[in-house]
This record gives sequence, C-alpha cells and structure tokens, in this order.
Amino acid sequence: MKDFLKKTFLRLPITSGIDQAQKLGPSGSKELIADLEKTCNRFKLPERIKEQIIDDGIMNDPDFYGLNSKILFKWFSRYIERMKLTAPQSHVDISEIERENEIKYKKMLEEKKRQNPDYNPEKEAIRIAQELAEKTTVSRGKGLGQRIKEQLEILNEWEGLKNN
Repeated sequence: MKDFLKKTFLRLPITSGIDQAQKLGPSGSKELIADLEKTCNRFKLPERIKEQIIDDGIMNDPDFYGLNSKILFKWFSRYIERMKLTAPQSHVDISEIERENEIKYKKMLEEKKRQNPDYNPEKEAIRIAQELAEKTTVSRGKGLGQRIKEQLEILNEWEGLKNN
C-alpha cells in the first residue's frame, strides 16, 4: 500500500493539479504517507479496492483539495456504507468487528429467545427507551430523556396512524 500511496502522491500534480510534495517538502511528505498508510490499515478492505477508492476519489470528489487521512477515511467509509446499502448481504465487504458483533448479537438473541420464546427485541428497546425517558436530570436544555420522550411520542403517533 505504501508504494501505491507514494506513486499517487507524486502523481497529484498531473491527476489533480495539486502539488502537495512541493508544499510539504521531503520530511512532511514522508510523514503524510505514513499517516495515510495508517488510515488505510484501519479498513479491512483488499488493497485493490483501496487503490480504486483513492483513484476514484481524486478524480471524482469535488471536495478533494489534497491527500490526507480525513479524506481517505471519508472515501473508505462512504464505500463501505454504499456496499452495505447496494450489495446483497452475502457479498458485502464489512469489517471484522462488524462480523463479530453480528455473531454475538445472533447468539445473544438466540439465548434470550431460548429463555423466553415471546422475546421481542423491538419491544425491549422501546421499554428501555421509556425507562430512560422517565429519568430526570438537571440541565439547561433538552436532555437525552426529553429527546427520547419526544421520539417515543412520534413513534406512538405513527403506530396510531398505521393502525387506523
């Protein structure tokens, strides 16, 4: 990935008209490439996909003003979200943490349903939200409890409209 980032960084004047290497100098350029590599390593995507995302971002993102970790994070996150929404779930490239969380959630749900066959996670979430809404806190503005209470009222209105 490091070699790709170096080549891409040095090609920026040609591909985008931005000469970051000249502005940053050799030591700044090395630090930036190391930082970009760290950002790339945070995402569990194949290198080929990361390279495509970066190339597409440089060419197509109207907000692109230079390579930095923030822009890479934005592009990779957008790609993952788009894949979650458009690709069939069996083909979605999601991170290892999300897979582990999904497995843990399914096991927890199976255990709860084994203990109580009538268990409904949606009803449980509403019950917990109602408990939180009833808690009071001293604050200068709307607190979490008030905002949850308002959301529950909206939810109840929608449920009422749906049932009519």
